[in-house]
Formats: sequence, C-alpha cells, structure tokens
Amino acid sequence: MLGQHHSVEPVFAPDHLSRIAPAVRSALLQARKNERVSFAMLEPSGTNLIVTSGGLFVADGRLHVVLANWRERVHQHAVDIELMRKNPLRSVRGVSGTLAFDPASF
Repeated sequence: MLGQHHSVEPVFAPDHLSRIAPAVRSALLQARKNERVSFAMLEPSGTNLIVTSGGLFVADGRLHVVLANWRERVHQHAVDIELMRKNPLRSVRGVSGTLAFDPASF
C-alpha cells in the first residue's frame, strides 16, 4: 500500500505469497474470460483475525487486481467475517489507500 505520507509495504509477506501464489495461479489458468478469482487470508491474532482479501481477473490481456481488505483486524466472531468469507471482494472497513506495483511495469 502506498500513500503520500506512508511507507511502502508489500501486500503479502513472503511466506503468505508462497502459500497463496500456487492456488491463485492455478485458479487463473482455469478461470473463464468472465470469471474472477478471489482469495482470502485470515490469520489468527488473539480473539481477532487479520484479513487480507480480494480478487484477480484478466481482461484484454491485462491482469486486474482488486484488494478489498488489507490487514484488517476483525473480531473472529464478527458478522463481517462470515460476509467476507462468502464474498472476499466485500470490504470490511471501506476502501482507502493506493495499490501500486514495483516495478510499475509489472
């Protein structure tokens, strides 16, 4: 995430990326033109879950990335968790921040 007065931070830690990348790659290879691939990572943290979720799709030969939740801390029994599990593109707190790629030509 990138903001005017914020440092650049990767969306996924290396260990998260190594776990999620093979499944996302496989799903993108199987997805039809009109389908999106969604993902959700929920990490326990005390009585909370740290949620990162979103989706990806390919259109006109370009990869599109939708980041709905980024390291959102949500109580493990909150209604929002179940709603997000049903639809990982559902934002728990609303959209903020900027998603950028390094290098930008990625």
